Amino acid sequence: MREDEAWTAAALAFAEAKRVTDMADVALAKARDELVALASHPREQGAGVSVTRFWKAGSVNYKLVPALKDVDLSLYRGMAREEVRVTSAP
Repeated sequence: MREDEAWTAAALAFAEAKRVTDMADVALAKARDELVALASHPREQGAGVSVTRFWKAGSVNYKLVPALKDVDLSLYRGMAREEVRVTSAP
């Protein structure tokens, strides 16, 4: 468990930035929902914002493809990569 001053300062800065970001995310979602509700055509724009409705093809559930039942799909998987996740306690 880290308790040094540098870590504590960085952790407090992260927690505050996360709190502000979470509040902004809520406001963003509300504004987005309002715009989507106001848009009655496939594409509408104004005041520097556009709302576009479109269909996107669904993803393929490869586990349900009978021809792939005995195929080792890991042979076709991309290289592993490192990702970093930083979280804060609620």
